[in-house]
Amino acid sequence: MQVAIDLSEFRESERPNKCAITHRIASLSDDERETLAEALAEPDITTASIYRWLNKRNVKVNWNTVDRHRKGECRCGKSK
Repeated sequence: MQVAIDLSEFRESERPNKCAITHRIASLSDDERETLAEALAEPDITTASIYRWLNKRNVKVNWNTVDRHRKGECRCGKSK
């Protein structure tokens, strides 16, 4: 007899409507979140700089995730 495996977390409707950036920045202080929001909106600040800043604060995301969020191409689409 085969046991059913719960695959609900893979289904679109079961996943939160947040990207990794929005989900993971909850661990930052209010001031850090405000600084990050300003950096994301500033075109003169590189995505690589933001990536490094997040990693220094133990917010582990990859560079592409930061880039997609910054372009508004992520699940939340709220970066712009």
